[in-house]
Amino acid sequence: MKHAFETVGFRLLVGVVRRTPRAFALGLGSALGRFAFEIGIRRRVAVDNVLARLAPAGGRRAAVRVARESYAVIARTFVDLLRTDLESDAVIGGLVPREDLEPVLEVWRHGKGAMFVSGHFGNWELLLNSIRRLGVPVGAMAKDQSNTAVNEIVKSIRARGGITPLSSRRDLREAVRLLRGGGYVATLMDQDAGKRGEFVPFLGTPASTPSGAVTMAVRTGAPLVPGVLLDLGGSYRAAIGEPWWPPSAGEMPEEEAVRAGVLHYTRFLEEHVRAHPGNYFWAHRRWKTRPPGAKADS
Repeated sequence: MKHAFETVGFRLLVGVVRRTPRAFALGLGSALGRFAFEIGIRRRVAVDNVLARLAPAGGRRAAVRVARESYAVIARTFVDLLRTDLESDAVIGGLVPREDLEPVLEVWRHGKGAMFVSGHFGNWELLLNSIRRLGVPVGAMAKDQSNTAVNEIVKSIRARGGITPLSSRRDLREAVRLLRGGGYVATLMDQDAGKRGEFVPFLGTPASTPSGAVTMAVRTGAPLVPGVLLDLGGSYRAAIGEPWWPPSAGEMPEEEAVRAGVLHYTRFLEEHVRAHPGNYFWAHRRWKTRPPGAKADS
């Protein structure tokens, strides 16, 4: 019953977002995001995370401003996800300058695919669409949603937009084929990964970080390319980090190589979170899983 109500509500939202001009849809998304913050949906978690990790000069009041803006940013990102197949290449090109994405093309010209890793930061959906627009084959790897109807709607929108939807559980072989064919497999690497994650420092505290994308890079020889798209409230700027090339087979143990790749990505993301904290989704319990013997955190 819960999923049925979710699906009806989701279909209504999809209909509004897709039948109105992008500017209106983004404005609606911003309003809904801020409304969700104001009525308290994970508000305490978000504000406490900002206070604990950034300790802003303005104290709690400043933390509230940062957290509130992060809700608007992720809501606008969700709007662009639902419009993946609607925007023309000309519109996307006007939003994200080609020169910002030149590092992506430089790696692609090597003839190898790449693991493209981002986080819940800025507008990652528009970033993937921008890379696809350049002619780079792109697959988006994500965990399946528990609501299968919603999951299929999102996958179909991405597929119509030219982005191959990949399940992180069921489509690993297809992801490897895409890599070996010179494509980009994109995923987000900043959610709590539980006890199986790689614990690396993030904003001053060890955080359990997913390592599957790095493991795939190490085992296939594909580089790891970190990137984000800054949402500047009306304009965008892509930031693409230095690619991390996995060591040759036998050069170091796989475990060490994977940790090195996870650290490379995490340092990149941390740099941009500190510079633009309102772009990061603070409501996630990023530090939920603690290393053995450590005290539980938010």
